[in-house]
Amino acid sequence: MSDSDLLPNLRMCFHKHYAKLEISKKYALVATTSDNPLHFNLCKSTQDILSIAHFELSCVPGCTSAVIFSGAYVGLSLRRAGLGKTLHKLRLDACREAGYTLALCTVNKDNAPQNKIMDSFGWICGREFDTSPTSKARLWYKIL
Repeated sequence: MSDSDLLPNLRMCFHKHYAKLEISKKYALVATTSDNPLHFNLCKSTQDILSIAHFELSCVPGCTSAVIFSGAYVGLSLRRAGLGKTLHKLRLDACREAGYTLALCTVNKDNAPQNKIMDSFGWICGREFDTSPTSKARLWYKIL
């Protein structure tokens, strides 16, 4: 199966799992790209161009069983309400159903809320590395 075969299946899995969530009654999940990477926005409606949260998923080139989680963001007004955890679980569930077996992610070392989410969902911190002379990131991975 190629990357291009997995992406439509992944989009379908996302919408299927999202429809089961309580937040789906209040917000719309909109896929803003149809190719690699897939970019999702959480908006007040499907016509709304302002996202209140967003994230991206990318296929690892040449490895159709691995997915990269990136660009996770929750707007300031919605933080500390569990939305980050809800969307993280959505990403994991949809990726598993779509056939991915490994997820990769980098998180800024100073991003305590995101690092806490990674740890609480059983991700393994592989190593820390420099992203600039003054900043470090953590490479996380999870067997799905």
